[in-house]
Amino acid sequence: MLARLFVFSVCIICATCSSSKANSCTPPVASGCPMAAGSTAETGGFSIEVKKGDAVVTEYEAGQKYMVTLKRTGDTKLIKGFTLQANEAAGADATGGLGKKYVGEFGGTLPATTQIGCGDTPADVKGAVSHNAPPTAGWTDGVIGPFEWTAPADGEKDVYFNAIGVESQAKWYGEKNPIMTKLTKKAATQAVDCTTFTEQSTCTDTTCEWKENACKTKAAAVDCTKVTEESKCTDATCEWKENACKAKAAAVDCTKVTEESKCTDATCEWKENACKTKATDKDMVDCTADAMKTKEECEKKPDDCVWANDACSAKAAAKCSDKTAEADCTAMTGCTWASNACATTTSIECPKKTTEDDCKGMQGCKWNADTTKCEEAVDVTKDNGAFKLGVAFATLLLAAAAHFF
Repeated sequence: MLARLFVFSVCIICATCSSSKANSCTPPVASGCPMAAGSTAETGGFSIEVKKGDAVVTEYEAGQKYMVTLKRTGDTKLIKGFTLQANEAAGADATGGLGKKYVGEFGGTLPATTQIGCGDTPADVKGAVSHNAPPTAGWTDGVIGPFEWTAPADGEKDVYFNAIGVESQAKWYGEKNPIMTKLTKKAATQAVDCTTFTEQSTCTDTTCEWKENACKTKAAAVDCTKVTEESKCTDATCEWKENACKAKAAAVDCTKVTEESKCTDATCEWKENACKTKATDKDMVDCTADAMKTKEECEKKPDDCVWANDACSAKAAAKCSDKTAEADCTAMTGCTWASNACATTTSIECPKKTTEDDCKGMQGCKWNADTTKCEEAVDVTKDNGAFKLGVAFATLLLAAAAHFF
């Protein structure tokens, strides 16, 4: 009979046991306590439940904590003793020794009349819990526990929770038909190899990004708050603010703002009856660049540039005079604050050119041969009254000529 008993799943109160602790769960071989013939083939309505939080689990992760409960359904009679153990295997120990190897450790706050371990030296066995005295009121609600169990940090094998429930010396359950539940090791999530995706359309995993014409693994997010020196607060997602390194605020999507009164973010502006992202100097087209020296190239940027007087100039320049504050003026490409007013940069810089060659070398300027001065190239598309008057006068002359000839 002893050879058939597995110690990791046996807890019984023996009338003839010489143990120094009453009702202790003492393995029979270790203590020499003869086991009374009382093991039944049934499980007695006992079951073992393992939870992570509120969820019942069948898998475990190394180092994680779980709550294990021994339950009895259909019959809540007084249970005089129990043992609950986490082992690396199920089944009886044929040698009659201390049972299969224990796995993980029980700990935390224990219910009354229970202990970690089994027997008179419970501290030696962290992988088991058992009773250590007769229950004062009995476990009559059908529940023993829960007990906190921590999975081994290096766990790779399945874990078997085994139990023995003792109703009386002549009737106990779990030896002939083990009360057992198994947890399997949760498979580790395999990291996606982003480099295997050769097209942008397939580079869609959340851990990947299409960068420099290739699919690459996203860099781990930087915790800006852990950077303590301004000189090291250099990540693109961080900024040194209020004497600390902080994460930059997420960019505002101006296009999602539908009311002008709410289009107030510093990066947004209400334009053409919609909230739009402000153009920065980086975004602005430099209409005076060498690439814009021909009418053809200038007219390729109709939203930003205009061709007039053989020069390409920024459309925004026509609005410089609308800016009444220096900060607003200098923030606009093509504008310069001078003499307490906002003017086009060319209107300020062109007169500084004293030779014809220097004048013609600057975009937006023209040389006036009559005055021998460098002037700003006037955009004929502007609302220029003198220009309109000249056009009207020329039209009249042409009409008169046609009448006489």
